[in-house]
Amino acid sequence: MSLHRRFLLSALALVLIVTPIIGYLLVNSARVAVTESFDARLESILNVAIANLDENELGELTWEDRLGDSRFRQLSSGWYWQIDDENETLFRSQSLYDQNLALETQERSGITVLQGPNAQQLRVMYRTVRRVNHDFPIRVVVAGNQQEIEDSLDYFEWLALGSFLLFAALLFLLFALQIQWALRPLRFLQKRVERLQANENIPPDMHLPSELKALAEAIHRAIERNEKLLENSRLTAGNLAHALKTPLAVLQSYAERAQKVPDSGATGDEWLVEITRMNEAIHHHLARASAAGKHNPREKIQVLPALNPVFKGLQVIAQRKGIRLSVAIAEIQSSFLDAQDLQEVVGNLVENALNHAISDVSVTFKNNELLVCDDGPGIPEAKRELMLKRGQRLDQRAEGYGLGLAIVIDILQSYELTLEVFPNEPQGTCARISFV
Repeated sequence: MSLHRRFLLSALALVLIVTPIIGYLLVNSARVAVTESFDARLESILNVAIANLDENELGELTWEDRLGDSRFRQLSSGWYWQIDDENETLFRSQSLYDQNLALETQERSGITVLQGPNAQQLRVMYRTVRRVNHDFPIRVVVAGNQQEIEDSLDYFEWLALGSFLLFAALLFLLFALQIQWALRPLRFLQKRVERLQANENIPPDMHLPSELKALAEAIHRAIERNEKLLENSRLTAGNLAHALKTPLAVLQSYAERAQKVPDSGATGDEWLVEITRMNEAIHHHLARASAAGKHNPREKIQVLPALNPVFKGLQVIAQRKGIRLSVAIAEIQSSFLDAQDLQEVVGNLVENALNHAISDVSVTFKNNELLVCDDGPGIPEAKRELMLKRGQRLDQRAEGYGLGLAIVIDILQSYELTLEVFPNEPQGTCARISFV
């Protein structure tokens, strides 16, 4: 069930529960108010009736009708008054004709309901008073038709019912519009996610409520992370292929040399070194892929033992190209890079230098600084930034796929290191990495 339907059903349930309760309370309050108003009228008439009692010169009770309500003179009108004592009815309204209000109570005053003429339900108010010249207590009774209260309430109840039905409908409509408006950011967010799934480029900045903004940012982060993981997978494949390139080139040199001069083929140990390097490269890149590019700091390693297998293979490539490769690394030099990462960084830099050198490539590692220089044609300053991008090759005639330096940059960034490229003197290019 959708959120929209859930909210609508909740709003409908709320309206169906709250509206009848409010209606009941309001009708009950109206009943109390109408009854109190009716009782106030009865009390006013009762006070006038008591005031109309008088005595003549002989001490007899007299009554002067000054009530002013014609209903007391209409037969069975529903409005009556009566004055009696313990023995008889002394006076009565014309509306009673020859009937009496059969009020049986010992209370001196109060309000009650009894059945009157023509089975009318009467609301009765009475009070007992004493006169000086009269031996018995005198009770004055005023009655009004209870049906008037019910008629007034019936009219009010129908009016209230219609009003509350209209109120409930408007309230539900208001809830529906509010829900529609409140869910707009969710629909907006859903459309943005669909557009992101369709590979549309959408900026993360969006006008959303604070509660949904955090969700939107989390979705964007998840999508960006998935994109990074996918990109890392592509990079890992490219890096692995590039890492296998140098050992394969060395093995190819061994094979070509053995084909040309059968007795001068490489030994099994030399083949095993390159095969081991290939195997280590595969395991290393698989480990990097599973770690999603997160680097875990390791202990420092000795540079020379880690790079000896690399330089041994690169010497074979240099000899095949007719280039002199000179290496100067102090035995005490150490690095906090992973051994496989260090081999890949140095291997790519030196192989790139061999591809562009004319006759000489030098590698020095001292004072925690690696320097690789060649005597090639050099790189114009305007193109140095371009050469560091993945897949970019400034010289289309040279070997390679434009991945080497980009791989170096990726590895160095994971260690928060940088690569500096500058001209060599008198010609060529140098690449420098500071490990401090």
